[in-house]
Amino acid sequence: MKNLSLRLKLYSLASMLILFVMVVGITGYWSSYTIAKEYSKIAKFNFPNTSNLLEEFTQIHGRRVQLLQLIMPGTTDAQDLKALKKMEEHKIMAKQYEKAYLEIPFTSVEEVLYNEFRAAEDKLDKDYDKELELYGKNKSETSPERKEMIDLATNAIDEHADQLKEVLKKLLDFHKDDAKKNIAAASAAEKTGLLLVNILVVAAIIIGGIFAFLLSRSLVKTFSELGTSLANSGDQVSSAATQIASASEELSQATTQQAASLQETSSSIEEISSMINANTENAKQSSTVSAQSLVTAERGKEVVEHMIRAIGDINTSNIGIMNQIDETNKEIENIVKIINEIGSKTKVINDIVFQTKLLSFNASVEAARAGEQGKGFAVVAEEVGNLAAMSGAAALEISNMLEGSIKSVEGIVRNSKEKIGKLILNGKEKVETGTRVAHDCEEVLNEIVLSVASVSKMIAEISSASQEQAQGVHEITKAIAQLDQVTQQNTANSAESANAAGTLSSQAEMLNSLVQELVQTIEGGAKINKQQLIQKNSIQVNKKVTPTRPTENKPKENFSSNTSNSLSKNEIKTTNTFPSHDDSRFEEI
Repeated sequence: MKNLSLRLKLYSLASMLILFVMVVGITGYWSSYTIAKEYSKIAKFNFPNTSNLLEEFTQIHGRRVQLLQLIMPGTTDAQDLKALKKMEEHKIMAKQYEKAYLEIPFTSVEEVLYNEFRAAEDKLDKDYDKELELYGKNKSETSPERKEMIDLATNAIDEHADQLKEVLKKLLDFHKDDAKKNIAAASAAEKTGLLLVNILVVAAIIIGGIFAFLLSRSLVKTFSELGTSLANSGDQVSSAATQIASASEELSQATTQQAASLQETSSSIEEISSMINANTENAKQSSTVSAQSLVTAERGKEVVEHMIRAIGDINTSNIGIMNQIDETNKEIENIVKIINEIGSKTKVINDIVFQTKLLSFNASVEAARAGEQGKGFAVVAEEVGNLAAMSGAAALEISNMLEGSIKSVEGIVRNSKEKIGKLILNGKEKVETGTRVAHDCEEVLNEIVLSVASVSKMIAEISSASQEQAQGVHEITKAIAQLDQVTQQNTANSAESANAAGTLSSQAEMLNSLVQELVQTIEGGAKINKQQLIQKNSIQVNKKVTPTRPTENKPKENFSSNTSNSLSKNEIKTTNTFPSHDDSRFEEI
C-alpha cells in the first residue's frame, strides 16, 4: 500500500463501499422484484379469473331463476315478458364475463377444467333454448308444452346445473391453490433477500473497517513528513516585495499621461458650450410654437367633447331600443306559455283517443265472447259517447285559445314596429349631428398639423446643431479613449500590486496555519506554538509609495531617493518558493 497514490487509495475505499452498496441494492431489488412478480400473478391472473367465473355463474343462475318465474303458474303476460327480457340480459352479461375470462392466458390444467365448465354451460344453454322454444309454441299454463317445460326444468336443468357447480368448484380450487403457491414463493423470496442483505451489510462493515484503518495509518505518516517540509518554506515569501515597488513606479508615470489628456478634454468642452447656446435659442423658439399648438389642441378638445356628447345621445337612443326589445321578449314569453297550455290540452285529446281505442277493443272482445247476446255493448257505447263529448269540448277550448293567441301576437308585432321605428329615426338624427361635429374636428386637426410642421422645422435646426455637437463629442471621445487606456493600465498595475501583496501575506499566514493545523490533526493534543514551526517568514515593507496627480500650478512629486534605491525590478519566480505538483515529496500523497 506504500507505493499507491492518495487518489488511488481513496478511489479504492470509495469503490469498495460503492460496490457493497450496489450489491445490497441489487439484492434488495431482486427480492422486491420477485415478491412483486408473484403477487402480480395473483392480481393479474388468479383474482380476475376467480371474479369473472363467479360473475359468469351468477348470471347463469339468474337466467335459471327467470326461467322458473316464466313457468310458474298464475303469472301475467307482462311478468312473462319481463322474465324473458331478464333472461336475455343475463345471457349477454354471462357472455361478457366469459370473454373477459378468455382474454387472460390459460395454463394447461386450467384449460382442461375450463373446457369442462364450458361444456356444462353449453348443456344449460341448450336446455334454456329448448324451454324458450316450448314457451313460444304454446303459452297456456295447461298445455302439454308447459308440462314438458316444468319436467325439463326440474330434471335435466337441475342435473346440468349441479354438473356446472362441480366444475366451477374445481376451477375455483385450482385458482386458490395457484394463489397460495404464488404467496409462498413471494414469502420465500422475501426471507432470502433479507438474509442476503444482512450478510452483505455485516461483510461491508468488517472489510470497510479494516481497509479504512490501513489507509488512515498510511495518510498520517505521509502528512507528518509533508508538514515538516512546509514549515521550512515560509521564510522565502519576503522577497516578493520588490515586485510591488516596480508596479508603483509604473503607476506614477501613467498618472502624468492622464493629466495631459485631461487638458485636451477641457478645450473640447469649451467648444461644446458654444454649440449648446445656439441650441438653447432654437429651443426657446420651439417653446413659443408649442404654446400655439397647445391653444389649437384645446380647441380640438372642445370639439371632441361635443362629438362625445352627441355619441352619448346615440347610445341613449340605442339603450331605449334595447329596452323595447326586452319588453317585446317578455310578451313573446307569454305567448309561449299560451302555446304550452295548448300542448297540454292536446295531450288530453290524445289520452282520450287512446282510451277510446281501448274501449273499442274491449267492445270487440265482448262481442266475440257473448255472440248475439252482448249486454256489455250498452255500457261500452255510453263510455265512448262520454269520451267523444270530452274530445269536442277540448277541441273547442283549443280553437278559442288559438284565436286569442293570434290576435295577441299581431298586436305585439304592430306595436313593436311602431316604437322601434320611432327610436331608429331619433337615432338617425343623432348620428347626423355626430357627423357634423366630426367635420369640425377635422378642420381643427388641420390647424394642428400646420403647427406641427413649424415645430418640425425648428427640430431640423436643432438636429443640425446636434451634428456639430457630435463632432465635439468625437474629440472628447478620443481624449477619453486615451484616458481609458491609461486608466486601464493604472488599474492593472494597481491590481497587480494589490494581488501580489495580498497573495504574499495570505500565503505566509496560510502556510503557518495549515502546518499548525496539519501537525495538530496528525499528532493530536493542544495547539503547537507558531514560533516553533516558523522562524523566518515575515514580510517587511519599509515605506508606502503614493503617486499624486499633477495640476497646472503644482509640479509632479517624485519618489524619495532612499525608496527608489531600495526597489528591485527582478521578478520573483514562485516555483522556487513552493513545491510543484510533481515534487518528489508529494509522491506518497
